Amino acid sequence: MSDQPAATAPTYDIFAPDVLQDATPLLNRLRAEAPVYFSPQLQGYILTRYDDITTVLKDAEIQSAQLTGWIDQFPPEAQRQLQPLRSSLILWMGHTNVADHQRVQRVLRRYFTAATVEGLRPRVEAIVKMLLDAVQDKGELDVVQDIAHPLPTHIIGELLGVPAEDRGLFMQWSRDINNLFQMSDLETLLKTQKAVLDVQDYMRPIVEARRREPRNDLTSVLVAAQREGQLISDDELVGNCVMLMFGGHETTAYLIANSVLALMQHPEQFEMLKANPKLLPSAIDEVLRYDGSVDMLMRVTTKPLELVGGKVPANSLLLLMLRAGNRDPDMYTEPNRFDITRRTNVRNLAFGSGPFYCLGSALAQMEGQICLGEMLRRMPNLRPLFDITQPDYRPQPPIRRRLETLRLAF
Repeated sequence: MSDQPAATAPTYDIFAPDVLQDATPLLNRLRAEAPVYFSPQLQGYILTRYDDITTVLKDAEIQSAQLTGWIDQFPPEAQRQLQPLRSSLILWMGHTNVADHQRVQRVLRRYFTAATVEGLRPRVEAIVKMLLDAVQDKGELDVVQDIAHPLPTHIIGELLGVPAEDRGLFMQWSRDINNLFQMSDLETLLKTQKAVLDVQDYMRPIVEARRREPRNDLTSVLVAAQREGQLISDDELVGNCVMLMFGGHETTAYLIANSVLALMQHPEQFEMLKANPKLLPSAIDEVLRYDGSVDMLMRVTTKPLELVGGKVPANSLLLLMLRAGNRDPDMYTEPNRFDITRRTNVRNLAFGSGPFYCLGSALAQMEGQICLGEMLRRMPNLRPLFDITQPDYRPQPPIRRRLETLRLAF
């Protein structure tokens, strides 16, 4: 990575307690005061302007920063212990070089067509109803644990051919794998490694079954692609099953949870949505902008960059703050206001942009709309059982945070 520039003042503390709870105020400051800021704490350049972030995301010469970066900072013995994890991560779509990413992406595009996603609608509706039936007589629920996590777990489990009785395993595995996206110690990453290897071992018999008898599922698409030479090995196939399991679960789970939280914190928007359910698509789009599931993406540039916010030397780590770009006042009127009727021609950054744009975005949005719509229909008197000014967040430094619980009465 690049050397720290001579001038870095003022210093912005990425790990201050208030930032760990809510990075938005700091990101707003950075965007106004230092939109291309070299962080000594992160040894990389923090980008906070929408235009700068999209410029980087659309540049095919800029590489994704591999998740192996955390591993490579450990001493040699720890790196040796984590080698199985590293060997899997370098095969994941989205966390490798652009050419390999696009090769695997072309395979997955066979499945994630508009028609296929729309064809999943009845299953999403049925699973949402099943989950809500399970809590209907209790008078209260935890949106995170009862709805947001189980729904995408069932959907991605079905896509990969996982029997219903085993899908609960995916939620725990996904939680452990999530540690890859925050600064973690060796013990935590060894737990993550076990989860990754467990998913791979679980998927291998399903892969073999699809070789013998293909079905209309995502695993069969991957098996066919390997047979045609578009996937290079069994390891790449099962490694990307892990990536799909985690990606398909985490982003959708927190889209649902963040949607309900935003409505609880803005009761006038909640009432507006209940009165006009046709606003559901724009409500989900506004949640993605206002409080999306992905706070930050990392990239590495091998060439100097001249951005609107400043210059970046070659061989630099770039930390793209999507949360900041989605609140850029140059792109959005009153960007810190949550407004489900917002009209804009600007596409939010929640699912990235350019060659690394998330293929599952349409499915995630559909799951969010169906889940939120059914909750509003069946539970119109939803109300929080917590202090809406202090949600139950778990910090995931740097920058990220995740809702642990979201208890509501109905």
